[in-house]
Amino acid sequence: MMQRMRRLAQSQRLPIAVTAITAVAMTVLVVYWYGWVSDDAMITFRYAANLLAGRGPVYNAGEQVQGYTHPLWMFLLSFGLVFTKNPLIVSVVFGGALTFATLGVFGYTLARRARDPLVATLAILIMAALFASSEAWRSFQTSGLENSLTHFFIALLVLELFRERTRPFWISLFASLVVVTRPDLTLLVAPLGLVALYEYRTREGLLALVAGTTPVLLWLAFALVYYGTIVPNTANAKIGVYASLGVSIDLGWAYFSDWLSYEPAPAAMAAALTIIGAIFSRRRLQLALVAGGVLYVAYVIGIGGDFMRGRLIMAAFVTAVLFGTATIAQAPSLRVPRRAVFGCGAVILAVTGVFVAMERSQDDLIRHGIVNERVYYERYHLTNYISTGRLLINGRLAKQLQAYEAACGEVSIHAVVIGALGYQTRDVVDVIDIVGLTDAYIASLPNETLLQKRPRPGHPLHAVPLSYLARRGDISIFDGWQQAVAIEDCGLRERVKTLVDSKESFDFRHPLP
Repeated sequence: MMQRMRRLAQSQRLPIAVTAITAVAMTVLVVYWYGWVSDDAMITFRYAANLLAGRGPVYNAGEQVQGYTHPLWMFLLSFGLVFTKNPLIVSVVFGGALTFATLGVFGYTLARRARDPLVATLAILIMAALFASSEAWRSFQTSGLENSLTHFFIALLVLELFRERTRPFWISLFASLVVVTRPDLTLLVAPLGLVALYEYRTREGLLALVAGTTPVLLWLAFALVYYGTIVPNTANAKIGVYASLGVSIDLGWAYFSDWLSYEPAPAAMAAALTIIGAIFSRRRLQLALVAGGVLYVAYVIGIGGDFMRGRLIMAAFVTAVLFGTATIAQAPSLRVPRRAVFGCGAVILAVTGVFVAMERSQDDLIRHGIVNERVYYERYHLTNYISTGRLLINGRLAKQLQAYEAACGEVSIHAVVIGALGYQTRDVVDVIDIVGLTDAYIASLPNETLLQKRPRPGHPLHAVPLSYLARRGDISIFDGWQQAVAIEDCGLRERVKTLVDSKESFDFRHPLP
């Protein structure tokens, strides 16, 4: 009887493996097809480029301000820029490779550990289908932002929690790598850390947990010494800008609801998988990760959400999907015909294809200040790059500023959208981030200076003291400054100097005449 069961399992392995590999490959291809780079990612690319040029991880030379929220990802991008200066290529290569690694390692490990290969196949199909049907997930895998690296470490963490015997060092290490990739994901792994302290309360266990936190400790030490604080400047700029917690929660709930309205099926399935996992799980460590996902979503809502549709929700979404998938894969034998499983898999893949093919108009994709960034920056798509042979970033102004600097000397400007322009002019022009993400002084301005009482999430625009901009040599405070730059009118720099003692505030919406 046992030999017959082994022969049956061996006869199933090839078609099962082909089915699982096909699902993973299709999902990775979808991610590559969606390849692009966001303008916000180019802020980090400027940090990375300055690091490689010997100026340190800074946005403007000489200003040690942490204006990025993903330390480990920034260093990885720096490595990518060694080989090519094209941010799109770096984004797509790293995003695609990490997607393949996440799905491949997770799926392969589940298949090896599963009691029944048919169950493992069904679990892998569900995982691939849910990811591919989420527009936010497939978009931000190759956006130049940290999502793909975060999801890879979450996958390793989930796999560790579903081992027969968990290992405290590796739990701590993978959780620490999640935090170093994006520090506010501390809330995602915090409950897990507390439970781990209880589970491994022996001397050896505690030492292993502490050893695993080395990446976090090293980063905090570096940030404190180099930037003077362990809190990213972006947090100072964004958090606490609303009149009350109620207003912040209202905006955060609008952000979460916006994602739910555009991706109801993936969201509902992720919630169902979480419930399934919680019901069948008997391990405190696994349940702690579920609690962390809920806590992190509450945090996103509490801070007012974001302006990129679904981006901040993805870490919790991926955690839920992987947690539920791992629970299903460890279920006992599936007492249904093999054809039924393959038929179910075909239906899942077909439905996923429908979701992927669904495209909405641009009007539908911008609502309440929340934007589908990939659609908004269509010029930064891999498909456009392949058809035109170049990244469609308007570099005309960057070239004019470089020529102006060569003719007139050091130049500074301010901008709201500082990604592409900042990356193109990183070695010539100081760019003052009027939103304050990369500017410590503007980030510290009181809420009384806000130009809007309920600013768009991530865009707290202030009335900045004119004297500050003048001392920085900001030539863009004058109306018509771009035309003056184009004709290399060096008199702009002299006009700026006359305003260094001004008591007025500058409203960027109304440049000086």
